[in-house]
Amino acid sequence: MPGTTFIQILKQQASRRPQGLAYRCGDQLWTFADVERDTNRIANALAALGVGAGDRVAALTKYHVDTLLLTLGAAKLGAVCMPVNWRLAPTEVQYIVEHGGAKLMMADRAFLPLVNLPALPTIQQVVVTDGAHDSLPAWREWFGAASDQFQAVDAKPEDPMLQLYSSGTTGLPKGVVLSHAGLIFNCQLGEGVWKVDEHSVVGNALPTFHIAGATMGLFPLYAGAVGSSYPDFDPGAFIDAIGQHGITHTFVVPAMILFMLQSPKIKQGNFKTLKLMSYGGSPISDRVLTEAMAAFGCGFMQVYGLTEISGSATFLQPEDHQTTGPKA
Repeated sequence: MPGTTFIQILKQQASRRPQGLAYRCGDQLWTFADVERDTNRIANALAALGVGAGDRVAALTKYHVDTLLLTLGAAKLGAVCMPVNWRLAPTEVQYIVEHGGAKLMMADRAFLPLVNLPALPTIQQVVVTDGAHDSLPAWREWFGAASDQFQAVDAKPEDPMLQLYSSGTTGLPKGVVLSHAGLIFNCQLGEGVWKVDEHSVVGNALPTFHIAGATMGLFPLYAGAVGSSYPDFDPGAFIDAIGQHGITHTFVVPAMILFMLQSPKIKQGNFKTLKLMSYGGSPISDRVLTEAMAAFGCGFMQVYGLTEISGSATFLQPEDHQTTGPKA
């Protein structure tokens, strides 16, 4: 895909395959045309709120597709999306949102107690992903009333698109600003290494606020593949989803692999479509890896990456995952 920004890439995918399935979450489906239309509406709704180039919008949600839609809609204005860690304490959420100066907060109803609006003067609007709550409008109704026609800004590859926050190991969390170019390069790298194309189905059960979860949302759009989203990881349900949704590629952390191996469903799982299970984020034991390779019967790839470089840095290829011989 030749686009130099995700705005261009989305427009090209929507023009080339308007009715092609782009994303799935539960029983909800989005075609590429749907994504283009919804992000135009989001851009118009944000513009009416006064959001413009350089402004920030925050996402406090488990939902990958809604986060992606907000990210792309904001990008069409030159604004930047800040996915926020919903596992943080209210004071930590307040610090991040205040630090970024977000004008809009998109939040799941379960996370509204983390949002102390009186302490967040920059927030002009809160919208709720899973339905209206008190005086707060439902996210999709809020943007759904806006026009689906929008002329996006002439974004440059170096323009910012995402702002993720570090864990703050040595102090307060730090905002890491990621550009279209950096995120596209990560997708180009992944496309070559993973061998993903428009026939692939990419399963994403990682947190929206993590670099891996964020890039796993963008990756299918870049490759023209299907992004299959699982906001709440459940080992047995994810095993079922691999067969039901024909997942070909996924990225997990070792703990998720262990939980799936411990699930009673692992022995009945249908993994015929699964080509590659990438993993990273923490060490994996020889036992867990060996058992996983036997259970899933697909290629395994270890990935090391970091937020500051927009994702992946190094890969241990499937051919290097050997249980016998000199490389074992």
